[in-house]
Amino acid sequence: MLLRRRTTARRFAPLLAPAAAGRLAPVLALAVAGCGESSSEEAQNAVCDARDGIQSSVESLRSLTPSTASADQIQSDVESIQSDLATIADNQDQLDEDRRNQVQTARAQFELQLDQIAKGLASSSTPQEAVQQYRTSVAALDNAYQESLGPIDCS
Repeated sequence: MLLRRRTTARRFAPLLAPAAAGRLAPVLALAVAGCGESSSEEAQNAVCDARDGIQSSVESLRSLTPSTASADQIQSDVESIQSDLATIADNQDQLDEDRRNQVQTARAQFELQLDQIAKGLASSSTPQEAVQQYRTSVAALDNAYQESLGPIDCS
């Protein structure tokens, strides 16, 4: 008789499993929903992802040489930086007050440096001046990142 019960249970187990899973699904959904991120945490993640994106774009610009640089690559990196700055601006108001102040100040400082760099690049008159100005500008952009956005704590 004991052998027969085990065999019967095994035979019907696949039929019972979906019913048990159906009863557990709402419980699991509530448990997972309780573990979600707050809007402040989501904003912090978005700011940190954007900060990392800016760092990547600056590194990409720094790695270019006059022989490897293309206008499309430079434009793509600059547009990526601008997009990441917009992401930071869109999310900074959802951060806690101390972090919000830090991020707002850092973004404003970096944007100011970015504007000054763009003006400097536009003022080059010869190709040699343009190459030198590009090198100087990328170094300044990297420095601006390190001083403003780099210190934002994303740990």
